[in-house]
Amino acid sequence: MELEFKWDLPDAEVLESMRADPEIAALCIGQEDIAMDAVYYDTADGLFTGMRGALRLRRENDTTVCCMKAERAARDGLQVREEYEVPAAEIREGLEKLPAAGAPEELCRRALASELVELCRIAYLRTSLTLAVEEKGRNATVELDFDRGETRRQGRTGLIREVELELKQGDEELFLAFAARLQERFALRIQEKSKLARAMGL
Repeated sequence: MELEFKWDLPDAEVLESMRADPEIAALCIGQEDIAMDAVYYDTADGLFTGMRGALRLRRENDTTVCCMKAERAARDGLQVREEYEVPAAEIREGLEKLPAAGAPEELCRRALASELVELCRIAYLRTSLTLAVEEKGRNATVELDFDRGETRRQGRTGLIREVELELKQGDEELFLAFAARLQERFALRIQEKSKLARAMGL
């Protein structure tokens, strides 16, 4: 299960102020720059679009992973999704492997039996910070990601400049409180749409 907040970055100045913030720096236990290049797919009859899900193959630096997502709920900016991911060199290999990672077997079977079409491509650079958040005996490991790049669909492009905060493990209430502090402190605006949804709107 994926719990995540997504905010727009209004300008590069906010990005740099967050990256240089003393509180964030004090919590940081790891940092990585990742070049992301994702291709999103659906069946010809819109299987994943119909369930508000997503199927993608994404290169992350030197590795390639297949991911399936299914939206469960969204409230006050918090997005809660089922997410399954496996290493795979191409999309059909990923669909064959996904059930072993917990993905619905029938859904994977239907997709494998269908014609798959490319929906869009999304390329961006992610600076990923791993933060260890602690408060009153509670703790949470969260991932704070800064994404800059573009969406591409049918010859049209769109800008990506956003921040994501995802709970990797630990206390959910602490995660929510930390997200609220970041949102207020940096005057962040909630981004209601996924990268895929914005690409499909081009």
